Amino acid sequence: MPLKKIETFGEVAAEDDSYLLDYFHSTDAISEIEDDNKFLVVGRKGAGKTAVVRYFTEGPKKDHSKALNLRNYPWAVHAEVLDRGMEGVDAYVASWRYLIAVELASFTLRLSENVYLDAQRPLREYLMSNYGSINPALPEILQPKKLKVLVFTA
Repeated sequence: MPLKKIETFGEVAAEDDSYLLDYFHSTDAISEIEDDNKFLVVGRKGAGKTAVVRYFTEGPKKDHSKALNLRNYPWAVHAEVLDRGMEGVDAYVASWRYLIAVELASFTLRLSENVYLDAQRPLREYLMSNYGSINPALPEILQPKKLKVLVFTA
């Protein structure tokens, strides 16, 4: 086909292209993530980070993956933490660690598909007592109305 007859090469940003996964080419990087040899994907704009996330969250592994979307991130939370004496970068690190921990706990419980293990009880009780659900939304996680710390014994 002559180049001038091609109507489009896709969206300006690949992540906005609805056909992204139709043309996705699995690489060694995907295999290394699947084999638990890599757990972090970094790269410059256009390197394919979003394609990797979409592969794991929309493709064949979608039931075992979760993407965190920070579009509606409550940045004002950091101002409150900074006011309490925490350094700038530490405020981000602390809230992101908490966010990841809560999301991981929630994801773990959802993966169990209503098979509740005794080892999961503390996670379930913590999420239910603080958020009223095992699947809290981003604003609820970072700006809970109250936060109850529970003590569990083995």
